[in-house]
Amino acid sequence: MIPFTQFKLPDGHQVEVSIERPQPVEQAAKALIEAGCRFEIEVLMTGEINMEVQNGDRLLAGELCANGPTVPEAVDRMVTNAFKIQFPG
Repeated sequence: MIPFTQFKLPDGHQVEVSIERPQPVEQAAKALIEAGCRFEIEVLMTGEINMEVQNGDRLLAGELCANGPTVPEAVDRMVTNAFKIQFPG
């Protein structure tokens, strides 16, 4: 499971959510978390999903997608891109 902090409308209060992904993606996410990264997600007023992987004030990767069946693929892309940036080579 990959843990996210979700910012909820209308006031931005935070709740913890998670998503199950294939083992290689979850292992990459775990390595990112161990390196100090955090995963954040929010549903925008447009209904779209905004997700980010941040390390401190540095945005490593993000995805904006429709709220629906494309979310898991977007999570996979985001984790993969963040991993490549955090751990180049």
